[in-house]
Amino acid sequence: MAKEDIRLLELAIESLENKRSSIEEEIADLRSRLRKGSSKGRAAALRSTAKGGKKRRRRRMSAATRRALSESMKKRWAEKKRGRK
Repeated sequence: MAKEDIRLLELAIESLENKRSSIEEEIADLRSRLRKGSSKGRAAALRSTAKGGKKRRRRRMSAATRRALSESMKKRWAEKKRGRK
């Protein structure tokens, strides 16, 4: 495998791990709401989050990471486009 391909896979894994951690946090939050009790309490909790109660943490990519990902994707699509013609 080329170094660029390996780096692209590493970036994809990092991105998916970040998404997984935020999904796991949301699942834990929803489960805790379910355990709290009455349906009125659950409905109020859902409304408060919908209005901005708890903000999700979003991990940003560095400029160098975005650039590397962009270059890899441009290369990939260029190769795919060459294959069609």
